[in-house]
Amino acid sequence: MRTAILLRAVNVGGHNKLSMPELKKLLQDNGYTGVATYLQSGNAVVDGSVDPAAVERLLGVDVMVRTHSELRRIINTNPFPEHVDEPSKLAVAFCDRATSASVDREAYAPDEIVIKGENIFIWYPNGLGRSKIGPGLGKKLGVKMTVRNWNTVTKLLAMTEPDG
Repeated sequence: MRTAILLRAVNVGGHNKLSMPELKKLLQDNGYTGVATYLQSGNAVVDGSVDPAAVERLLGVDVMVRTHSELRRIINTNPFPEHVDEPSKLAVAFCDRATSASVDREAYAPDEIVIKGENIFIWYPNGLGRSKIGPGLGKKLGVKMTVRNWNTVTKLLAMTEPDG
């Protein structure tokens, strides 16, 4: 089994600077094998299971993890399949746990939000830069979360393939 590790707020706005070679070395030095990183925004894949709390203590940032089968389920249950050809406008917010909170969808229109367990699917028809959805969404829902666009989600799925 391979697991994706998604770090929250790394290398964004000059905060929590962490190079991907440094992330890879930290994970390897702490016993993780098969470590690969993707982009500069805090995405790593490792062999085996991951304790998010242990990685949080190691790195000092919030961490969400998803296995290959969880990523496959995310892709298969995408409520916006008609938008996969616009991957920069389609995203998944990976949360630390499921939330029972609801979202006032009208407050974020024309953006669309669908909560499915510990994942939140977001369609930004005008792009993320023009969205009313901001970093406060997780706090409103009572969860820690980190957002990745559809390109990253599908890449992480490929990277977590058993032969990835």
